[in-house]
Amino acid sequence: MFLLFGYDLWVFLLFCALYITLTFLFKAQAAIIATLVAISQMQGNQDIYFAANSLVLIIIGIGVALLLSLYMPKDKKIIKKFLNLKLVYHQTVGFLKAVKNI
Repeated sequence: MFLLFGYDLWVFLLFCALYITLTFLFKAQAAIIATLVAISQMQGNQDIYFAANSLVLIIIGIGVALLLSLYMPKDKKIIKKFLNLKLVYHQTVGFLKAVKNI
């Protein structure tokens, strides 16, 4: 699309509109952010060195995002258990402060 119409803002916005529509149709919303960031970085940089630098930064960012998504709990039971532990912790701290003031 960029090779056909050029590297203008309206082409990028058209690409965004088409790409987001297609990702929702194919239920692949997880890829929207990473792809749009990659395209915007490469679209703005016509020089090969800046494009390579942008690609390396994008790969690092996606790698960190994947590691964090592996770490984050996906099960709602785990999240509820953590929130319950947090509540118990705050209640215990409040109780200890009240006992200390007596």
